Amino acid sequence: MVYKMSEKVIDMEQMIRKALDTDKVVIGYNDIFSLLKEGKLSHIVFAKNSPKELVDELKYYASFKNETILVEFDGLSDKLNILVRKPFLISFIGILV
Repeated sequence: MVYKMSEKVIDMEQMIRKALDTDKVVIGYNDIFSLLKEGKLSHIVFAKNSPKELVDELKYYASFKNETILVEFDGLSDKLNILVRKPFLISFIGILV
């Protein structure tokens, strides 16, 4: 998925891989929700099959934090776990500031 932000085109997979290399990735809804409330996330990436009510809750709280960008990953959670190299399904990834 390609996401356009301030005249730059960012490849989400490349951004996630770069964040993984620098240990700036948080996995899991609860940790992401806590960090979102503290304003410590630059991006939240969620899979297409993420629970709608959880995505809506993150969107609501992200609306108070203008710095945090929510992006729908162009794939399901089974593709997201391969990208992050984990043996379990992943619905939410947070990228730290």
